[in-house]
Amino acid sequence: PAARGAVTGVTALAAAGSGFTATGTYGTPGSQDVVIWTLAVRAAAGTAWTAASPDGMGLAGPGTHAITALAGAGSTLTGVGYFATPATEVPTIWQSPVRN
Repeated sequence: PAARGAVTGVTALAAAGSGFTATGTYGTPGSQDVVIWTLAVRAAAGTAWTAASPDGMGLAGPGTHAITALAGAGSTLTGVGYFATPATEVPTIWQSPVRN
């Protein structure tokens, strides 16, 4: 994700699986995409955040994209947010299996 620009903010955090998942944005103002960080807590292996750019409509491309709330239920993580251009703002719902 850092190839397109610096992380511009953390927008949501949730306990999920054996650790935590956070969302944020990266890029330049007006052209920001979603980044997902996962922290798996494992006693034997230690802890480490990993970053990924999620696939799906409303998460990347022209305009500003953000996931602003996260909730984990069972093995599914759900996020809500928006993507916006100068002309419009559209809600986004994102779901993913919990990443451990």
